[in-house]
Amino acid sequence: MESSEPAVTPAHKAKESHSVIRQISFTIVYNYIEKAISTNVSEDILEEIKEKAKELFGLSCIRLEIDKKPVTSPSQIFGIPNLKITVIGIKNKCALSMCKNRVNSPKDLRCKFCLKSFCIKHSIPEGHSCENILDCKDVAIKNNIKNLLHDRYTK
Repeated sequence: MESSEPAVTPAHKAKESHSVIRQISFTIVYNYIEKAISTNVSEDILEEIKEKAKELFGLSCIRLEIDKKPVTSPSQIFGIPNLKITVIGIKNKCALSMCKNRVNSPKDLRCKFCLKSFCIKHSIPEGHSCENILDCKDVAIKNNIKNLLHDRYTK
């Protein structure tokens, strides 16, 4: 009982091949802190790894190493079992990507709403276009109302 139609058409095969997304799992290490990460395999995987390290550890200038050797191409990442990528980076730079100013004291210039460290120029939420700016405005309004009512009833 043979059918004249193939079970899988060429168009179906093409759709399947485009929907397959490969992922790679690895460990990022910075200052003895290890974080397990999984990301999609792409041409710019090194940039994705650097972005993940920036998000996790708040680093600005990043260099990747495997076994104390710098990672220069994506081919170095593939085929290594239990991959551990060491991150070398500078932590005391402004979190705004286009700014190169130093952050002298990261704890003092940390935004209360997005918890990132900024230079003096970008330390206020409006200065770095904080993603939580609405929360900032709500808190400011509540504080202003509280202060106005407090002054009114204490006199």
